[in-house]
Amino acid sequence: MIGVASLMGVAILGVAATRLFERTPCEAVAARLCEFATPSECAAFRQNLPSFAEARCVRAVEGFEAVDAMPPFVRSAGMTRVVEELFEMTPETVEAAKLLEAPMRELDRTGTLSAQAVDAIVAAPPAACLQLIGKMNLSKDTAQQALHGVLVKLNGGTDLGPEGAAWLDWCQARRTTR
Repeated sequence: MIGVASLMGVAILGVAATRLFERTPCEAVAARLCEFATPSECAAFRQNLPSFAEARCVRAVEGFEAVDAMPPFVRSAGMTRVVEELFEMTPETVEAAKLLEAPMRELDRTGTLSAQAVDAIVAAPPAACLQLIGKMNLSKDTAQQALHGVLVKLNGGTDLGPEGAAWLDWCQARRTTR
């Protein structure tokens, strides 16, 4: 009797350990994307995992599985589509990313933004605000301050706080009303 109870206990512990060490769908997506990303891109994505809805990650995992089943000559296109859906890449977000490229490079290089860079950010489409918030969450103090200042300017001088999360609702509303 003790032998059966011991075996059942080991089996239960084994199942519990398996559940404990299973990846969430978002962790699985991060692992897959990190296969193709630079270490800094991988770290940035992993840091932003909490902001992704699990349903988006589940769809991405399903998309990656479908890509794996595709013939090799179309996998690249399939992978691109999965990533576009995961990051909700619309023509507007692609345009915003292009317009933010030079100002963000300046910020990375100097830790500040020139007046010209701020003007370029302000002229970007509303989708740029999500990219600014993401960058703000990953930046050092001086860069965070510069990005925070731009968000305040975009919000007509109203400050919602120094944390990126405080700006998410405003950003979503801005994207849908413009």
